[in-house]
Amino acid sequence: MLGRLSVCSLAVSASLAFAAPTVAQQINFDGILQRFNEFYLAGNFDKALSEARKYEAAVRLQSGTNHTNYAKALNNIALAYEGQDKFVDAEKHLKRSLAIWEKSRGKDHNDATAVIINLGRLYHRQENYIDAETHYKRALSIREKALGQDHLNISTILQNMASMYEAQGQYLNAEALRKRDIAIREKALGSSDLTVAISVANLAHLYAVQSKYADAEALLKRTLGIYEKALGTSHPDLVAILNDLIVISKAQGSDAEAELYYKRVRAINQKTIGSATPKQSDVSVDDAATALAAFVVYQKDCPDKTNADHPLSFSRESGLDVRDFIPGGQYASQMEQKIAAVQTVIDTKGKEFACAGMRAILDRHFPGLIPSQ
Repeated sequence: MLGRLSVCSLAVSASLAFAAPTVAQQINFDGILQRFNEFYLAGNFDKALSEARKYEAAVRLQSGTNHTNYAKALNNIALAYEGQDKFVDAEKHLKRSLAIWEKSRGKDHNDATAVIINLGRLYHRQENYIDAETHYKRALSIREKALGQDHLNISTILQNMASMYEAQGQYLNAEALRKRDIAIREKALGSSDLTVAISVANLAHLYAVQSKYADAEALLKRTLGIYEKALGTSHPDLVAILNDLIVISKAQGSDAEAELYYKRVRAINQKTIGSATPKQSDVSVDDAATALAAFVVYQKDCPDKTNADHPLSFSRESGLDVRDFIPGGQYASQMEQKIAAVQTVIDTKGKEFACAGMRAILDRHFPGLIPSQ
């Protein structure tokens, strides 16, 4: 459930005052923005950048380079560059965008906060925590003055700041912000809203990083309850929460409870994905990719020695060929995604927490792979 930081501002809705109808008729601004959003959300940043540049050229022709619409266009280009990890280019465009907003509306106007947040997030991703904190605090201060202390639009900043403090091990600061985020969302949306559940899960992850497993478990169970009420008990979105509960249960020595969660995950995956092979219907590609990715990363990053021959038995037991998951294989992309997801857990929660989770997975698929402690 943890991934990249929240995108604080995607393509800002077009609000252009067309001065030249002939140009407006030739250019579909909303269509360009829609394609930009679609490509950006799909992670296709090359195509997103292409659409952002089209939009920038159209706005430049329509409004010039000092208009706030042009600032929005520069912001979109910056987001695409950031998606490509081209941080220097992203920073340059965000600073140009911010300069336009400040000249047009003043340094403390709420309209500029989306760009300020994006700059903070950009520095955050580069682990430049001093500049990230400066920009997050500036955006928070502006929005609090403009909207009030409990406005929903403050929550995104609180989430990003909490992630920043968590990455630095400043857990008390992170906890205070996570709790404030939850309180704001509950007040605005109600305690059963799915975004509240996500915020509760973020606090649970913070506790898990600190080995406060009982607190983490209680919050994850609350998250699960909200999801079940909103989506039903077999929705695929429950899998991430159930997997977290497996890890927490194993960390507390509750193997029986972990088993119950695992059975639910497997049932949901089978219902959603179906069988990966006619040889044995109860093993899906997703399960196989998860297990093999856990093995690869565990071998590299976790302290316990393993028996490297065990994954070969996976082919016999599952009916899936391990070679299908290596580069060039038909399931290589699924394998790459799983490895990236595990690495994200390591980066955000630490190796100890991630290794405990991978061990739970490996104990399931490869009994005896890791010697008992």
